[in-house]
Amino acid sequence: MSIYTYATTLQRATSVQTAIQGNFLSPLETNLIVSKGSLIEIYSLINDLLVPTLDFDLHCRIESLKAFTLPNQATCSLFILSEQQTFCVLHFDTITNTITTKAHGALEQKNARPNDDIFTVIDSENSTIMISAFTGLLFFIPLQPQPRHPTTIKGKNKDFDYPVLDLDPFDFRISEFNIKSMVAIEGLPMAAFAILYEQDDGMLLKFYQVNLPRKQISTRYTVSGSLEASCHLLVPVPLPSGGVLAIGEFTISYFDVSGHDCSLSIDTVVIKTYEFINDDLDDDKSIRCILGDTNGILYLLTLTTMVGIVTDLTIQYLSEAAACSAIVSLGQQMIYLGSPQGDSTLVKIENSDNRWFLTTMDEYPNLGPITDFCLYDLDKQGRQTMVCCSGANNDGTLRVVQSGIGFIERAVISMDGIEHIWSVASSKVFGKSQHDILVLSSIRETRLLYHPGEDHKYMDELRQFSAFDLDRPTMALGTFANGDILQVTVYEARLMTPSMDSSTGNIWKPQSTIVSAAVGSDYCVLSCGFGRLICLKVDYLNHSLVEVGNRKFDHEISCMSVFNSKRTGRPCAAVGFWGGNNIQILDLANLTTISANSVQDIPRSILFQTLEDDEYLFVALGDGKLIHYTVSPNTMQLLHQNVITIGTRSITLHAFSNNGENAVFAATDRPTIITSVRNRLVYSSVNLKNVRGFTVFNNPLWRDSLVMMTEQALLLGDLDPVRKLHFSKLPLAKKMGWRIAYHDDSQTIIVGTSQLRRNPDNGLEQKHGWVNVYDARTFQELEAFDLLEYELVETICTANIFNQDQYYIFVGTAITLPSEPDRSIGRILMYQVTFGRNYELVDTISIPGVVYCIKPYKDSIVAAVNGSIYYLDSYHPDAVQGEKLKISQKTHSNILALDLDTMGDSILVGDFMESMSLMKLEERNHHSKMTTIAKDGNVNWMTAVSITDSDVYIGAEMSHNLFTLQKPATTQTDTSVDEIMRMDVVGEYHIGDLINRMHRGTLADQIDPLEKKKSWTIMYATVNGAIGTLAGVTKEDYEILLTVQERILQLCPPIGGMNHAVWRTFYNGARSGESRNYIDGDLVEKFLTLSREQQNSVVESLPISVEQLQTKVEGLSQLR
Repeated sequence: MSIYTYATTLQRATSVQTAIQGNFLSPLETNLIVSKGSLIEIYSLINDLLVPTLDFDLHCRIESLKAFTLPNQATCSLFILSEQQTFCVLHFDTITNTITTKAHGALEQKNARPNDDIFTVIDSENSTIMISAFTGLLFFIPLQPQPRHPTTIKGKNKDFDYPVLDLDPFDFRISEFNIKSMVAIEGLPMAAFAILYEQDDGMLLKFYQVNLPRKQISTRYTVSGSLEASCHLLVPVPLPSGGVLAIGEFTISYFDVSGHDCSLSIDTVVIKTYEFINDDLDDDKSIRCILGDTNGILYLLTLTTMVGIVTDLTIQYLSEAAACSAIVSLGQQMIYLGSPQGDSTLVKIENSDNRWFLTTMDEYPNLGPITDFCLYDLDKQGRQTMVCCSGANNDGTLRVVQSGIGFIERAVISMDGIEHIWSVASSKVFGKSQHDILVLSSIRETRLLYHPGEDHKYMDELRQFSAFDLDRPTMALGTFANGDILQVTVYEARLMTPSMDSSTGNIWKPQSTIVSAAVGSDYCVLSCGFGRLICLKVDYLNHSLVEVGNRKFDHEISCMSVFNSKRTGRPCAAVGFWGGNNIQILDLANLTTISANSVQDIPRSILFQTLEDDEYLFVALGDGKLIHYTVSPNTMQLLHQNVITIGTRSITLHAFSNNGENAVFAATDRPTIITSVRNRLVYSSVNLKNVRGFTVFNNPLWRDSLVMMTEQALLLGDLDPVRKLHFSKLPLAKKMGWRIAYHDDSQTIIVGTSQLRRNPDNGLEQKHGWVNVYDARTFQELEAFDLLEYELVETICTANIFNQDQYYIFVGTAITLPSEPDRSIGRILMYQVTFGRNYELVDTISIPGVVYCIKPYKDSIVAAVNGSIYYLDSYHPDAVQGEKLKISQKTHSNILALDLDTMGDSILVGDFMESMSLMKLEERNHHSKMTTIAKDGNVNWMTAVSITDSDVYIGAEMSHNLFTLQKPATTQTDTSVDEIMRMDVVGEYHIGDLINRMHRGTLADQIDPLEKKKSWTIMYATVNGAIGTLAGVTKEDYEILLTVQERILQLCPPIGGMNHAVWRTFYNGARSGESRNYIDGDLVEKFLTLSREQQNSVVESLPISVEQLQTKVEGLSQLR
């Protein structure tokens, strides 16, 4: 198998590290600038909403992000410092609409020890950046407004030219080593800053000032005496007061350089974020600041001033949100709350009767941190679903992730109460394959929206059109080949020409009211209640409707559709009934039944559609299930019934054409598009919720557009050709999901949850744990099992053991008693699923350690317990509880075994400090023994491991790296039986995020279940909410893609001058190595966006054409 890995990101990081505001894109607009790992996102505030405008990746992990405006510049620039102490200054060119690099460099100091916390502050008045990155050392970067001549940065195979600012950083040593916080001070003639630091005699506060011309610093003021021992945060107070707030867990104190101070006692909280808000919300002269603590509680701190001097501090509860990493005031009372562990929000702060409160305006989803995930194919139709445990502490959720199609919104028409929508063409556009009228039916009337032409951006409502009855709801509508339109209401069917003028048309009335109807080519079928079905045919010569069939059925009709079989050419109707053979295909020539079948529930929507070479009948039910049949070519018999779950509500089906290919749109709470690839159905979810109706609207202004009907609006747009990940959020009621597994037999999801409970009297926190069970279709909670006090779930797996007839659920736990915080024990709980999907506890085993991981192994399970590996020796179902399971320790050769993976007879162990090792259980003299076959000799602090095949293994470690190991090929003569082989490091790569979990599999739809997989694929999820895929590639593909990667870097120089080779270099603090045998898929996939000329330059001299490379890259990108 392959040792070459293609690494690509399916979902970029969503956790907010920091956020600021500035006029980055235009001097006339306020932008929110957000950093997420290595990603920068720019938003524009428009009509009290944040609109994503621009985003870009940097080849670094972003540590600090600051905005500043140089003289003679109308927009701000960004100063970005990486965790590796490289920095850059970025500016947006409003003429070319591109990001330009104004400066870049690195903070270098030999033999200096990096700080645990890096502080970056900016003195905007004096245009100075101050950085504390190394112990006892400060860096100062004066920002010169005048650029000098562009300099050349040497890059691999090419020189990159960057226009740079003349930056002249200098450093200065200080005696304060243990800095806890640092801020810039406003209102002083010289650049000044304050530091909070810890020494033997406590927490101290000192103010410094900087003489930039002389490159000197001096002490401006020192606060006498030590501060509260828990003091951890400085907050710079804006003018006119200046000074700083020193915040601890029990007090908030104010100090300035003139010696003024005051303090406030508070309840025990840990404040982490802050933001001063505009004081135009009130008439007094107080300064107000929003504070956010680690539990997501927001407070409003008021600083009372007198002649610019702060004289008093008061605090009040404001609101609650996901714990914030950034609070940003955007003006107009709008505030952004960015979170690393829950959804970020846009809120509005308001004051009513001296009571301050926040109103949520919008939410922005965050998947991070993803602590665990599971993958499953619910209906075995090749449609993969991923469910993630997302969030931390009490901000936890489950996130349902599926690969699907994006809907690009072009226009929105706010309108509620609409039941059905259609598009028609008036005589003005007929013959151009275009539409200019939308027909909207509500429960009381019909409305018409008309678009006059390409020069008009709005639609007008028509008061009359041809012979339309606008006073009644429309039940069915259709357009025939000659342009005539048929409208069916509860009382009649109206055939009319598409004339804009009023006309009478031809009206056909039944003897009783019409219950439902369907219109197709040349025909219309009507249900008149009590099982009565009437068939009408269009007489084009006489411009009339002729009744050609009338049949009474035994059961009431629930749904209908009309179609012409392309193979037989005969006109037919598909009809759903409330009972009996409730699916029938009728011959419209005589209304005889051609074929019939039955389903357990009532059909709610029915549709015939030809996809590629096959004809299908789709039947939608009221609970979100969709049934499809293959229709036999000649006999029209219904064959090969398949069932798939689309959503949880009733579905309505619509036929349409997508890029010239037939497709089906299923409108429901989780809308889905059904297409065919290689004569196999592919289900693609759409990134919308609760779509109730659908139609195609090909208009001169909105060409080939689709109209989605929701409860509140009509959405006009088109489909994004690139498949993306779509998410659904399932709140956990103030709990956090920690571990998750899927049980296929019962189609349920098992989640280990916890809740953080805080004692308000003493501030002590304690977690309570549960095992929760959810329906994998509806995600409703089925059961919840309380764990013991102080017990939390650490691992969950499902396994078939000792040839039993079912898969059991095994849960491993940790129990940490407050009296013994350094010693933990655990349990293994075994559940079985009985009739009715009820979970029953079979047995429990007490374990002398934390059960970090359980995996199926052969016909049993193995468990990682502290530094030991345990094996389940036997299961006696008839024994009493407590004696059914026998487990034993097989080896103790690790420091802390955190993760396991198994394949065949191999066990891969990921150790907290000792990298990876390969083990095997062997039977010797009627006793089983766990032996170490091979191990990595390097020191790596592991977070996740996975086996790609029997000889190749991938691991993720704490410093955001991936590496690949291979077991050396040996024979019996090469080594003794008990000798441990050393695994070879055959691949290294810096992924740039901490990977929490890896699982074999992919989110890509499995088109052909019989197709042999060409290579392995592994999904991973990270702390920052990123989701990615690792896939094996051949050596030939690797060599081609490596060259492609290098040439794309030449064509597209990295933003900020960040070196790609350095970014992807493996480094864990102890050793480093250049990236090898890994391909950066995010970079390679930029090939698809290059111009034809650039693509030709990429493939020059390569043994591959542009078309072949494009196909190859598209195939790899389909992993998403």
